[in-house]
Amino acid sequence: MNRSYFKVFRLLLLFTLFVSCQNARYEKEIAGQNSLSSDNGQLDLSLSTMEQQNIEKAQAEKFHLEVQQKRIVIDPQPITGLNKKSEINVALYGRLTSNKVGEQIYNRIKTKRKKTDPCRRFVAADDAQRFFLEHSGPQKDLWNLDPDGDGFACHWDPGLYRNLKIN
Repeated sequence: MNRSYFKVFRLLLLFTLFVSCQNARYEKEIAGQNSLSSDNGQLDLSLSTMEQQNIEKAQAEKFHLEVQQKRIVIDPQPITGLNKKSEINVALYGRLTSNKVGEQIYNRIKTKRKKTDPCRRFVAADDAQRFFLEHSGPQKDLWNLDPDGDGFACHWDPGLYRNLKIN
């Protein structure tokens, strides 16, 4: 029984060797096809140096002039009809307040927590604070933006504005 295993192993080894030799020869053929062809096997860049560069430069200049002539210049004009941002200054509000974030100074009625957070309507906390101040905040919180009663909507932090140095 051992001799039959030995013969099978030997045949398998010979087959593997034969396949690997075939792959090596195939890889050499592919490498030969991908090499650059010239008279002596080297690429000569001096055939297209200054002449070709001057031709390409002239083509590029011509293209640039064509594009420049097609260019349209539009004079800026004031845009009308846009919604102007609010007159509320959140930086001034932040500097005028002295309480800490989360420190309750306004009474709030405890309501059931809604599934959706009203703060998700706003891109930034500054926008939420501006909206809050425009709509009866901080005394009244009709939109439930300040549930803890600190006067700051949607976890807005006035610390950034309080730390500003003003000359």
